[in-house]
Amino acid sequence: MSYLLELNQITKTFGDLVANDHVTVKVKEGSIHSIVGENGAGKSTLMNVLYGLLKPDGGEIILRGKKMTFTSPLDSIAAGLGMIHQHFMLIPTMTVLDNIILGYEIGSFKLNRKQSRKELEPLFESFGLEFSLFDTKLGELPVGLQQKIEIIKALYRKASLIVFDEPTAVLTPQEIEEFFILVNKLKAEGKTILFISHKLNEIMEISDEVTIMRAGKVVDCVQKSDVNEEILAKLMIGRDLVEQKVTFRENNNEPIIQVQGLETEVKLGSTPLKKLAFEVKKGEVFGVAGVAGNGQTELVNILVGTQFPLAGHVIINGTEVTRVPSHKRTQSMAYIPEDRQTEGLIMPLSISKNMILGKVDLPQFIRHKIFLNFKNINENAQKAVNDYSIKVSSGIHDPLKSLSGGNQQKVIVARELNDEPEIILAVNPTRGIDIGSIEYIHSCIIAEREKGKTVLLISNELSEIMALSDRIGIIHDGQITKILDNNGVTKEQIGFYMLGGKDEEKTGEVVAG
Repeated sequence: MSYLLELNQITKTFGDLVANDHVTVKVKEGSIHSIVGENGAGKSTLMNVLYGLLKPDGGEIILRGKKMTFTSPLDSIAAGLGMIHQHFMLIPTMTVLDNIILGYEIGSFKLNRKQSRKELEPLFESFGLEFSLFDTKLGELPVGLQQKIEIIKALYRKASLIVFDEPTAVLTPQEIEEFFILVNKLKAEGKTILFISHKLNEIMEISDEVTIMRAGKVVDCVQKSDVNEEILAKLMIGRDLVEQKVTFRENNNEPIIQVQGLETEVKLGSTPLKKLAFEVKKGEVFGVAGVAGNGQTELVNILVGTQFPLAGHVIINGTEVTRVPSHKRTQSMAYIPEDRQTEGLIMPLSISKNMILGKVDLPQFIRHKIFLNFKNINENAQKAVNDYSIKVSSGIHDPLKSLSGGNQQKVIVARELNDEPEIILAVNPTRGIDIGSIEYIHSCIIAEREKGKTVLLISNELSEIMALSDRIGIIHDGQITKILDNNGVTKEQIGFYMLGGKDEEKTGEVVAG
């Protein structure tokens, strides 16, 4: 059988770390071929080798039957490859048009933007985009639209093989649905797709064939029709997943978090809160479920103190904290943020230093209020690495950016839970990480609940909310519209309220509340 692309025995090392160990992947033309594996399995390294960003230590790349040597992305682009990275390679301050044509400008002495626009107009039409976007600053667009611009940029360079590296990690559920429609459209037009992910439901929805990687090696290549999510999960992590799920129990404790009548101003691109209110009892996991963009961001900002409401109150442990600045709330509430790289970590700093972010003034880490106690800082980091099974290359002094996404998230979880906080605010705590890391972080949240700690879980993943919550508050259009006991409640019931449904619209159905 002939293949469009063959990666044969690709090997790539970084010091003692073998990121790709004699990896072989063969891709049929016109297919959607997925490569799945945990964070750190070697997927992105392999794609960076293919795209010319990394030079392999061994192996060969064969494209359309011809052996290729890619010394830079320019070589791979010239050969018909396009790559859509998880973190887009776009410049927010430049216009959409200039982002697309950058490096491929028309005109010898002066940019011929008019001709470039003319060539791009059919692509914009096929994507359903307005021509007015040409002159819009890229940074003003939502993430899903920015991704479309990245794809158009690849097609403008005549890409016939397009690599999507973790493409849904930053998308909302609605944007993911649109993305899948787009990928199937590209396939119908004869493009070949390499889809890199660790989300098994997406792999099963989009793929023709699936290559599974683990610890830098290929463990199998299968037809999607021959497997299910459970089989893929076991191939990925080398064992059966352990289901992490709470069992509902009545909780008559006093509320430890009280959110009363929160209101925020109307802003473009923001959903104002409208007398939003709920309570979280001591020792429970309270999940907030909703379609992204219904006020979750505003609620989180108020809870952590980076935004003050127009009206309303936040009371924690009986103390009003509504207008207490964020840096003074650290002792009352641990915070696992949604975006680990921009909110939770400083990527160039070492693992040990990231472990004390926001905690540097604690007595165990500072002497005489001036000098850092590096002995304690290092011991703290090493204990966290051991306790939370954080995989590091050489040690706690490695830069944080050297860790996989799942291990970066474990650093945040370890840092926030190490001090035995009474309250944990967890916002999309498993976003963009693999199933093994998800399993582990879910187990940590359940363990905190079993210790009698209070967890406020805000997540766009309905399955996560249902697995971990004692009670579920549904947020819609800036309000908590319904609170349900997680005792036999179904996705359909929760989804009804997530989409704005009201009790009076239901007929003959009793819902816990």
